[in-house]
Amino acid sequence: PNLHSTGSLLLNCMLQLEIKAFLEAVHGMQVERVNTINYQGKKRQVIHNNKQYWKRESDWKKAYVIFKPPKDDPKVQEIVTEWEQQKHQRQLEAYHEWKQQQQHNRQQRKQQMARLLPSPAAQEAVVAGGRAAEAAGSPAAAGAAPAADEGPDKQASDNV
Repeated sequence: PNLHSTGSLLLNCMLQLEIKAFLEAVHGMQVERVNTINYQGKKRQVIHNNKQYWKRESDWKKAYVIFKPPKDDPKVQEIVTEWEQQKHQRQLEAYHEWKQQQQHNRQQRKQQMARLLPSPAAQEAVVAGGRAAEAAGSPAAAGAAPAADEGPDKQASDNV
């Protein structure tokens, strides 16, 4: 993810020191660090003469190499600074895009809530009714749960 790193597919038997020496000879640059990952070859099903065989590809190694950047080359330094400025610009753009997405999501949630809730006049009536009930001290009118003997079952038994 930076300008002086690369990934390479190599022979499975190569050691990190061998990889470092090989890449320094090929690219002509000093290698700072080599990280390797070993992968097993994939298994493939092969059908030949109506017989099923399983064939396994050979194992392989991936190397992530970080080169030492040349410090005395002004052209390289110019490229690095330009890349870092572009990186900062990309980060700012990503942040602004994320911010716009968050605002869009908030607006959508508000619209969904507006569709689910009753009209503003009805909301005010509910709020005003709750305030009046709280002032009067009535818990049932204030929205509290009805007592056990006040439920609809009790009313139905009273009517019988």
